[in-house]
Amino acid sequence: MSHKIFYFGVVLLLVIFLMQASAQNWVSLNGPQITKNVKDISVVQTGTKAGDVWYIAENDYVQKSTNGGTGWFVTATPYLAPSLVLVKPNDVARIIVTKNTELKYSTDGGTNWLQGIIDPNLIPLRLVAAVNDPMKMVLGRRYNVTGTITIWWSQLGGSDWNPVPGFNAETDINDFSAIPNNTSGWPAGTIWACGSAPPPPGGQPQGNTAQSLSTNAGLWFSETYGQIWTAYPHGNKNLQSVAIVPRNLPTYYHLYFAENIAGGNDILWKDINRSTPSLAANIFSSVAEIRMVRYNKNNNTIFLATNDGVYRSTDAAGIDEGGTWTKMTGLTDLNVKTIAVAGSNTVFAGTANSIYKSTNNGDTWVNVGEMNKLPHTLSR
Repeated sequence: MSHKIFYFGVVLLLVIFLMQASAQNWVSLNGPQITKNVKDISVVQTGTKAGDVWYIAENDYVQKSTNGGTGWFVTATPYLAPSLVLVKPNDVARIIVTKNTELKYSTDGGTNWLQGIIDPNLIPLRLVAAVNDPMKMVLGRRYNVTGTITIWWSQLGGSDWNPVPGFNAETDINDFSAIPNNTSGWPAGTIWACGSAPPPPGGQPQGNTAQSLSTNAGLWFSETYGQIWTAYPHGNKNLQSVAIVPRNLPTYYHLYFAENIAGGNDILWKDINRSTPSLAANIFSSVAEIRMVRYNKNNNTIFLATNDGVYRSTDAAGIDEGGTWTKMTGLTDLNVKTIAVAGSNTVFAGTANSIYKSTNNGDTWVNVGEMNKLPHTLSR
């Protein structure tokens, strides 16, 4: 009997040891193991957490990184199937999330979500916060045949949302760009918007008058943090993205905007003088569908997210100012849907399959969308 008890004890100890050993190799259950179909990226821009705290809207959840993208986890209270995410540029805890029919916000980093908008016609397309007054935010949405106003704004950090009175253009608002600082010749509340004509019956076909005021496509600007908008006479073009880029003189800016052309031959325009739109020039000749134009003010670099990878121009403030473009190597997935920059050389690119990080201004990339797959020791 004593031998049986002894052997039973040995077996039991062995089982316990194996269970504990295997437990040390469990994969994190704090979120999905693969980040996929990244639709939007937002980063804290100022303060002690600048460049370290990131939020992404991926296929299933809003995910958060607190270590510069080395690891990701779902917010404490999951937000399912997001379309867009925006973190207040100077506040890691205030987040805006949205998808079709609703917009919510959190003041505690995603532990609790509060209702901002409920609208059966809401199809959100872009969110932005003003750099010089981050409590001011604007939302761009898809036009609806019922006459939906497609720019909404908030004065209180995303807790209050209202359609902008008087903005009646029948346009899908695809992107915004807020002026990067308040030391320019433009007012501190300057935000640019771009849009494209919705297909009938949601809107009228795109016009073809070269210099007519935009009615259902083109450019608009606000000097009041999004409260009042003015159409900019640059033709009724279907525009996908817009970016404000400083010139070589710090008190002047250029405007870069991507025009969607059938067949993927998109055009990147540079407006060198806001008062003379006819001087705008096409400065990008590669065959690609341009999804997003973004500027890194830390090193005067412009990035393009395209369906053919990421393109970069490093002479944004130089003589050429965006005239030379290089396709970045090292991305194993070239279908880039969104891009975001932080710090001097850190760039994130979201694709249909994962998210990639570069710490050398786009020279090389690492897939960080699968970091959660790595085994790690469970805390006890």
